Order: sequence, then structure tokens, then C-alpha cells
Amino acid sequence: MKNKGFLLLTEQERNAKFKAALHTKTGGGLTGDEIQEILHVLPADRQYEILVYQKADEFCLGVTRMKGARKRLILGTDFRTFRSRSGKLECDVKSQAVAIAVRKKSSLEECSQLHILIPPERCRKEQECL
Repeated sequence: MKNKGFLLLTEQERNAKFKAALHTKTGGGLTGDEIQEILHVLPADRQYEILVYQKADEFCLGVTRMKGARKRLILGTDFRTFRSRSGKLECDVKSQAVAIAVRKKSSLEECSQLHILIPPERCRKEQECL
């Protein structure tokens, strides 16, 4: 998902837009250091659909939904998926933010998503959790 207007921006302008989008989409749930880590790892020449989750099981489903896609851990250190006895996919995450880039490229289109898990205990009292 690239549009011509976005690609005409300088790298600094694209990073500023991406930073603002991350801050807005996560409702301020990511720290400045976490946002900087994401910006440092992901290329500034690609647009991402940003999906934010508060629940680990929903995050897990979102990340694993796109079959044949490449997944890359961007933020966080310990993330695992496994199947429970019921056959349902479940995630094992600690109480930290986790971000995974999911990219699928086909002959017709390219899809780039950034899935972000923000643990519910991070929600500020005045902030409504997503």
C-alpha cells in the first residue's frame, strides 16, 4: 500500500507521519522509546495498516490470520503462539508491548500490517482502552 504523495515526502517527513500515526492509533499507549524502536526497525518507504490490541488472544489471531505472510518481531522480547487443547491459537506474552510486522506480497498486491499489543494494565485511568 504505497501512494504517490507519501513517497514524495522526505524520509524525515514520512517518519514524522508514522510517529504521529503510532501515537494516535495507540492512544498514547506506547512509550517514546517504543515508538523510536519501531521507527528505527521499519522502513520509512512503506505504509502500514496499524492494528492495535489490548487482549493477547485477539492479537494472536490478528497476527496469524494472513496465511503465507512473513512475520517479523519489531518490539518486545518474548512472544510465542501455541494451540491449546481446544485447538484455539493462544499467545504467551509478558506484560509488555509487542509489535509484529506482517507482510504479504502477491503478484497483484502487497499488504503490510503492523500489529501492536498494548497490555491492558498500561491503559491510563483517564484513557478508554481500545
